[in-house]
Amino acid sequence: MKGGADPNTLDASGKSILMSATSRNDTDMMQLLLACKAQPDLRSTNDDGNTAGTTALTFAAGQGNVKSIKILLAAGADVDAADETGLTPLMCAAGLGKVDAIHELLKNKAQIEIKDKYGYTALMQASKLGKTEAVRALIENGVDINAKDNENSIPIMFAAQRGYVELVKLLLEYGADPLFKGKHGLSALDFAEQNSKGNVVKLVKDFKRTF
Repeated sequence: MKGGADPNTLDASGKSILMSATSRNDTDMMQLLLACKAQPDLRSTNDDGNTAGTTALTFAAGQGNVKSIKILLAAGADVDAADETGLTPLMCAAGLGKVDAIHELLKNKAQIEIKDKYGYTALMQASKLGKTEAVRALIENGVDINAKDNENSIPIMFAAQRGYVELVKLLLEYGADPLFKGKHGLSALDFAEQNSKGNVVKLVKDFKRTF
């Protein structure tokens, strides 16, 4: 860059200039920085007090900005770069319901079944936060509907516990097991009953009767 400034310098919050530009969806600045040898996979060291180890691609995925994702991947960014907890760009996009970002990342070979340190997959991230369309996008790409985390919890448990009726219905339609019990001894139906999610309880019981 002009004057010899280092494009990979981190600011006080632990972010690089590229990460900040990506967070603002400033694609012109991103391209300029990458042309000046900014490292696409440089990791944050603090991220404003949140988890360290995030790359610019995760910021792009969280924004749902497909153009930014394409720019970073063209510059050689690791599509599965994970932060210190194992959160990947795909997991971030799924948890925030960024469907276009999900499709773009998967088109570029993001691992759909990769897990973070808790054993959570992208499907679990989307299910925890009630992102039905994100779940649908993952299903369309062949996700394991009954993937297990470190406690043997499966995605439908997260959705049932929080009362996401339409999401539970979608998961059931694609083969989620509402009676499977994890290490905690509870099933999705149990979680719904425990948390007084009557609509989910009725849905699951009615669905069982169709078999």
